[in-house]
Amino acid sequence: MFNKNRKFLVLSIIFTVLSIALNAFIIYQACLKGGDSSAWSDKVAESAAEVINTVVPNTITEQNMPDFSSFIRKAIGHFGLFGLDAIITCLAVYFSIGYTDWYKHYWGIAISSGIGITIAILTEVIQTFVPGRSGEVTDSLIDSAGYLIGVLAVFLIILLILRRRKKTSKVEA
Repeated sequence: MFNKNRKFLVLSIIFTVLSIALNAFIIYQACLKGGDSSAWSDKVAESAAEVINTVVPNTITEQNMPDFSSFIRKAIGHFGLFGLDAIITCLAVYFSIGYTDWYKHYWGIAISSGIGITIAILTEVIQTFVPGRSGEVTDSLIDSAGYLIGVLAVFLIILLILRRRKKTSKVEA
């Protein structure tokens, strides 16, 4: 059985590697030319449209596919991907710091949020130099919103777990 410090070290390494990989993927996507980036988004939108049309036939049509594709790009490519990034990065920071009461110190939240907002801004700045792309403030705001909601979700879950443990330990004592 792992002791707490070893368990935190292993989880720290796992989540740090996942965080680095996901952030590298996000930066890679920002470096793609406009047409290549659109191709990725279009594949995801087509797959989502197939699933939706299987459940509710003729919901996504040729007429509304461009709007649906744009929505998928913003909802999944920006908000969702950065939300997932926040969860993974926040857990990497949490296990790296090793505090069970890290939320009292707010360092985990500050570090995680700083990383996410930096990546959100960096990717949009990168896109200003890529042919067929443009850096958009709105995209950076969507990225940051997804990231901050992901951090908030992790924070609340950890807070609930710690409160439950506290109540359980009081009952046992």
